[in-house]
Amino acid sequence: VAAGAPAPLAVALAAGALLAVNPLAHWFSQEARSYALFILLSATAWVVLLSAAERATPRRLWVWGLVAAAAAWTHYFGGLLFVVGWATLALVAVAGARGGRLRALRPLALPAVVSGVAVAALAPIARNQQSTDMYQAISQVKGLPARIVELPKQFAVGYNAPAEYVVGAVLMVVLVVLVLAAAWPRDGRPTRATALLGLVAVVWVLPLLALAGGFDVVLTRNFVLLVPPLTVLAALGAWRLGRRAWIALGAVAVVQVATIVIVALTPVYQREDWRGLIRAATDGIARPEAVFIGAYQEPAATYYAPTLRPLPATPLVVRSVALVDRLDPGKAMTRIPVPPPPPGFTLAHAEQRDQWHVFVWTAPVPTAVDPALVAAWQTTPPRTSLLRP
Repeated sequence: VAAGAPAPLAVALAAGALLAVNPLAHWFSQEARSYALFILLSATAWVVLLSAAERATPRRLWVWGLVAAAAAWTHYFGGLLFVVGWATLALVAVAGARGGRLRALRPLALPAVVSGVAVAALAPIARNQQSTDMYQAISQVKGLPARIVELPKQFAVGYNAPAEYVVGAVLMVVLVVLVLAAAWPRDGRPTRATALLGLVAVVWVLPLLALAGGFDVVLTRNFVLLVPPLTVLAALGAWRLGRRAWIALGAVAVVQVATIVIVALTPVYQREDWRGLIRAATDGIARPEAVFIGAYQEPAATYYAPTLRPLPATPLVVRSVALVDRLDPGKAMTRIPVPPPPPGFTLAHAEQRDQWHVFVWTAPVPTAVDPALVAAWQTTPPRTSLLRP
């Protein structure tokens, strides 16, 4: 805060409330994945980093190193905050040094090295995961400009919501004004909020620089570590601008709560029901011998059907085959035409819900099926995998 004046408790309460009703954070709170924990650890890391930057006591430095390493172990993007944070503490120490620069950096050395070793232990795991090239699915799903444009919208209203782009644009205008009001220099001098927004910008830009090396990991869920500091800045901006800004921030919170409620009551906006999809595809007398499913969706499918296993993409000789696919939110309320059956097969079962559709075909005798043909049926070709019970 400007001139070292602490913000009132109302700012902290408003920031916490705004984060609690954030639709994106609420979305991740319902998933058995690491993102909810990542938001918690990154929020803690941001707080400890700012505390250590203000006064770098040994205790604060060790706590920062521990929390930042834990964030990195939860999600690789935590490593960005780890690197940026230690670099910031080093710059602050050197800038405020009264003696030699090396002496100023000495208190940082041991906690930085120990926590750095902990983060570096992730390197073999990261290298192995990168070798699978699964991260390339990010760029295959949607173009980079679209993902960059969607990121602020999803920070405001989550992944899916009614009139999400219009509502998201309005909320983002309000939030951007509040964030800039918080970070705007006072009397021509940058404040702690200015520095915080600068750190947020650095963490956001670093993954974009990786694009030069063909490494594309620009996706909203990877940037959720930026939600806590931006929420704090929005609350701080409302405090600085006064009553009308508080009303605007309250309106943002009301819209976000409404978004959460609508998503909870409307299946079309929710996470895909893989349990229902797999049950519809594999239960009953039309149980298929082979299941075609969108690539990179195998973990979800095999969780609810552990007997499924991948098969090579070569012609198969089977008596039954199923095609399962998720629906785009915009298509969920319309009836998708039934694809033509493979030669020699007839439709035995078709089912569509708000989030998915299933088609099962059978043949009177074992018949060859070309996986390339089935791949062409997918709503997002050609990313198709073959699994077999």
